[in-house]
Amino acid sequence: MPYRCSRVTSPVTLLDIEVYEATGTVCAYTGASESVSGEVMFKFLKNRGQKFTELYLSMRLVDGQQSTPLVQKATVPIAICGRTFQTDLIFLSHAKGNRTTLLGVDLLKTLLIVMNMRKNYWNYVDKPNS
Repeated sequence: MPYRCSRVTSPVTLLDIEVYEATGTVCAYTGASESVSGEVMFKFLKNRGQKFTELYLSMRLVDGQQSTPLVQKATVPIAICGRTFQTDLIFLSHAKGNRTTLLGVDLLKTLLIVMNMRKNYWNYVDKPNS
């Protein structure tokens, strides 16, 4: 049986993840090309001694605004339903108070996740009936 997910509004689906010993719920967002995390996860990882790199990232928001802010990037282990993957996350240091983590298309492809938002489930490509 496929994994059930909590559908909020298309194209957003909520997934439960684990990063190191912390668990939480994140948004799988097919409208984002890269995975972006908020201030809460950034602080958690920083307190664990996670290494970050700084880079300027060209971004275009849904409303059409373009910018090239200085962002932090880190590769972290994310576990979803028993599978762990090393994943690049972008942190927007200027987005204070942001608690949301968006898993973008980059991560969904890496994880080989197929989402059926109409029927409200997802599965791994190699386990379509699990």
